[in-house]
Amino acid sequence: FMWGLLLFGISSALCGAAPSLALLIAARAVQGIGAAMVQATAAALVTTVVALPRRSAALGSLAVFQGLGPIAGPSVGGFIIAALGWRWLFWVNIPVVAAAWIAAFRLRRVVPRTARARSLNAAGNTLLAVTVVAALFAIGGGTATGAARLAGILAAILGGGALWLWERRNRSPIIPPALWQNRIFVASIIGIAAVGGATSLGFLLPPFVLERGQHMLPWQASLVNASAPLGLIALSRPSATWAKHVGAHHGALRIATLGLAVMAIAFVGLALLPLHAAAITMAALLFSYGMGAGLFFPGNLSTLMGVGGQELQATLGSVQRMGLNLDTAVDVAVGSRLLGLATANGAPLSMAGVRDAWVYGALTLVLALSFALRARRLHAPTPP
Repeated sequence: FMWGLLLFGISSALCGAAPSLALLIAARAVQGIGAAMVQATAAALVTTVVALPRRSAALGSLAVFQGLGPIAGPSVGGFIIAALGWRWLFWVNIPVVAAAWIAAFRLRRVVPRTARARSLNAAGNTLLAVTVVAALFAIGGGTATGAARLAGILAAILGGGALWLWERRNRSPIIPPALWQNRIFVASIIGIAAVGGATSLGFLLPPFVLERGQHMLPWQASLVNASAPLGLIALSRPSATWAKHVGAHHGALRIATLGLAVMAIAFVGLALLPLHAAAITMAALLFSYGMGAGLFFPGNLSTLMGVGGQELQATLGSVQRMGLNLDTAVDVAVGSRLLGLATANGAPLSMAGVRDAWVYGALTLVLALSFALRARRLHAPTPP
């Protein structure tokens, strides 16, 4: 966790100072490595250090902030760009990282050390990275030719097949096979992936519509986007409290399921909006989405971290963030592709591509909701 913070802080400084696009991309890659180290260990630190009576509340608070980051980030970023310029998007991380690192340094003596460590699955992670990058290239691809996209699809299929074969034989798989037999785990992972992707679409599409369709300024579009984090903040304290009182799987899963339902309804509403709908209507629907996220994140994290024992906490925490980040990247590529097809050859913006992207996000949320409802039904507590 501390090494990840350090790497993230240094790379943030390098991003802000980058003199060229190539160096910015390289520094961003390093920043992603540091972020992965922090994200993968944060929840495990909570479950191994915080006493059991306070653990659910602590996980609820952590989940709220994990959800608030990607939801509030685009809105705050819009204001930073307008006021200070893009380099400050990265430099603003430095004092935050410094404060977190000092706090972690002071707490390091209370963190129990593990006698037995698992070996790093380098081959499996490499195959996973190749598969994901190839899939993203095939989906997004920018100006890539049809042959290049086909090569990306084939590379993704071959990489995925090789990963599946390797993980079946490996003694330290990325995700232990037994977890895939647990319906609560599957529902939690599908849920966090769907929400991560839908959230990325939720902040890709409104500025596109408001700036290009309604000719708003970037800071005005950011104000509309800011309604989603306000919705999450409105339910952040109640969500943490509810997570504390319903720490059992079925209770936390019930909260997460309710959040998925609210978010799916909000996305359906967004898909039905006309191009020139009032900005306040879009803001209200994004606020509703944020409220759903405020319910989902604490419930889902508490559910997922309760699936395994002490030896699986780091794995569960890292898989949760991996699912969120992977589908965020995939849905940005899908949304960009749909918008690109709708405005190809200089065509004026219409709601066709935008609506397709909203519908796609809604369908992923409904799919996650169906898995959560099935997991709830199969693991419902037996009446006394």
